[in-house]
Amino acid sequence: MFSERYGTRDLNLLDLPHDILSSIIHFLPPKSLFAFLSTCQSLQHDGTLHTSARYWRSNTVSKFRLPVYPVISEDGEHWNQLYRRMHTDTRLYNWGSNKSGVLGDDLRRSVAWPRETTDRPFMHPVADIVCGGYFTAVLTTIGEVWMRGWGSGWRQIRNLSSLSNRSDPINRPSRIAQISAIRDGVICLSESAEMWYCRREELERHMVAAGIRVIKGGWTDLSAMRTPRRAREEDSGILVWTSLDGIIKLVPTAIPMTSPHRPDYAGEVINWAMMRDYVVFVTRPGRVWAWHIAPYADNATQVALPVELKRGDDAAHEDVADVCGWLERFALMMRNGEVLLGTTQMLKDYLDLGTPLKFEKIPALQNTGVVKIAFGDWHYHALHKDGTITSYGHEPEGCGAFGFGDVNFSVIERGFSQDIVIRPECLTTGRRVHFEPEKKAWQLDLAMAYKDEETDEVSWPADDTRYEVSEWIEERLRAWATPGNEVMIAPGHRAPGQEGTSHDTQHSDIEHDETPAYFVTSVAACGWHSAALVLVDTAKATEVAGQYAEVQGNGTWAAPPRLQLLNGTIMPGEGPVSTWSKASGCPRPQAVEVVRF
Repeated sequence: MFSERYGTRDLNLLDLPHDILSSIIHFLPPKSLFAFLSTCQSLQHDGTLHTSARYWRSNTVSKFRLPVYPVISEDGEHWNQLYRRMHTDTRLYNWGSNKSGVLGDDLRRSVAWPRETTDRPFMHPVADIVCGGYFTAVLTTIGEVWMRGWGSGWRQIRNLSSLSNRSDPINRPSRIAQISAIRDGVICLSESAEMWYCRREELERHMVAAGIRVIKGGWTDLSAMRTPRRAREEDSGILVWTSLDGIIKLVPTAIPMTSPHRPDYAGEVINWAMMRDYVVFVTRPGRVWAWHIAPYADNATQVALPVELKRGDDAAHEDVADVCGWLERFALMMRNGEVLLGTTQMLKDYLDLGTPLKFEKIPALQNTGVVKIAFGDWHYHALHKDGTITSYGHEPEGCGAFGFGDVNFSVIERGFSQDIVIRPECLTTGRRVHFEPEKKAWQLDLAMAYKDEETDEVSWPADDTRYEVSEWIEERLRAWATPGNEVMIAPGHRAPGQEGTSHDTQHSDIEHDETPAYFVTSVAACGWHSAALVLVDTAKATEVAGQYAEVQGNGTWAAPPRLQLLNGTIMPGEGPVSTWSKASGCPRPQAVEVVRF
């Protein structure tokens, strides 16, 4: 430990102010950091150094090129955990409609359960994923971009030229730092801050702009955040490239009030969402603005100003943390953990007619750690801080876009109504997308348990009990690796994770480590299909699956539940009454609120 003479005594490193010490360790690689912290007990017990958000976010993003979600940007424990887990097995899953071959099946069959992509030609881990209307694109940790769709398999986007190397514009590949997508193309941001647009199966490469910091795709329009370079307002802020008949304009339109060079600067832009005809952006004070995308001429001298979305009361406006959106819907993530859902029609009525803003609040999205919402044409997914995904919206033509499995089996199990919409009462806790193969097997066997052996017809429970049955199934799926998951207990066995099973789990990581074996780091959706990037702890997943293999196929593996309903009655049938993990039993449904902003 270094020291230097200061007055009459030595100044030790630990005598430095905490903020200076944090700045010093920021320059250490993780291996050196742990070696440094191990030299002193006071450093070992200083949790702020172990979980510095600035340190772990910087190292995770620079090494693995992961996207940064504003809601968790200052969560040091999350970035520490993510950095450690990115060194494990990273897997790509797809599901939904496969009409354009985005899922890699030559037969163009839809995939209703999340299916792992095993035909990946790229060797390095995937850092991020995006979906277009007809393709899926991935960014690897070494800056490669691969696409699949439009009726063909994986292809790499190669040879992005650079303005800094005009003498060799074709053969010098450029490493990519970020990707985004519009409906029929992918947008790439290179490490040299140059923005590229690659369209359709031809993989046309067009250098759109330089000096870019963040990129964002919409329905057919491109956008980017350009950092200030000179005292010209058109050189910085949010720039939008509109399109006409699939052709991107060469000259962008700068959204007013987003450049620090303007006198009416609204504040630093935290994030923005590109929908069809509208842009919604959030500024550093926590205020939210809407701007109408109009077909401005290249030489337009007058561009409409953004309009702030204000509450109808005297409440503080500075409480929005992030925004997500695409096509005709968007979501505001509030600093208090709430999530408000809006539509472009709502924005149009507000901007044109002054109609008060009315947002939808789904109970399952409130204060559940939502960090991102990925919107498709009809369905959408919420990514939660704990590495799980929940699905909402509509299931288009039963193609499996929710990721819940075949709708013929999911009608009762996951809470669908007859028009393939999640029943309103099931939005109290929401419905997760699950990736474990044994969970799929259990749900299929449970559906078959309702089939009459004589008539070969499925006899679902009465409609007035379907909410409770669906909620009971969801509870068991979420508690899959939790000790005491009694639905899976076979005669003469104990539940997985409990002491006494043939697999000794007394010292198992499953019992002590609450991190799930399948941890989702990113989710994307577009059209009728979706994709997710999942970190899989292979050892933990294998151990849990092995324990369930013991009880699979016996009489209690997938027996229909007999529950005490919310009205106090007990479902008819034989055998003991199935219990809920919580003493309060099945949660009572909460209504979806419509609130004024």
